[in-house]
Amino acid sequence: METTEDIGGGESTYLDQPGTYHCVITSVMEGKGPKGGPIDGFTVGLAVLTGTTEGQKDKATNLCLFSPDHSKSEKSQEWARKKQTAFVIAAGLIDLAKLGGKVNVELQEAVGRQIVVNFEHDEEGKYLQLAWANIYHIDDPRAAKFPKDAEAIALATKEMQRQPAEYFASLMKKPEGKASQSRLSDNDLADL
Repeated sequence: METTEDIGGGESTYLDQPGTYHCVITSVMEGKGPKGGPIDGFTVGLAVLTGTTEGQKDKATNLCLFSPDHSKSEKSQEWARKKQTAFVIAAGLIDLAKLGGKVNVELQEAVGRQIVVNFEHDEEGKYLQLAWANIYHIDDPRAAKFPKDAEAIALATKEMQRQPAEYFASLMKKPEGKASQSRLSDNDLADL
């Protein structure tokens, strides 16, 4: 056996700080959670390229996106749909003209693609979770203010690139006369 002089613990290789991160999708597990157990939804493996919080580059994390649970409130079900929809838009798996309808999506095509994701601590402050439905395509104007790895962006395939002004216009519009509600009430969150 060969030994080492340095037996320090080192740092965690898992993302452990909230922030907004430019990530590459490393895996998609349909019907499985991060540890392989069954879930109604899918888990996305991510590797951090850069982000708003220092010291997180090259760390890994998983993002679980659950399917709507029909035993929960309509708002809870809609929230699950919003998160999954935000992911398939960010990963470039859906044409925005098809929003609002039923679509077939090949989730495995997301592997190797890049997205921007915002994570926050859960209520206990113990784990990171997706902040609302804040998952963005790398060319989405809503993600323009967040850091991105220029070398990784240069490697993005042509099929992944979008023309922001044209392609994302429908996502930038807010319904007239309707206030935007970014957070669910405690009552809506009670059954999540």
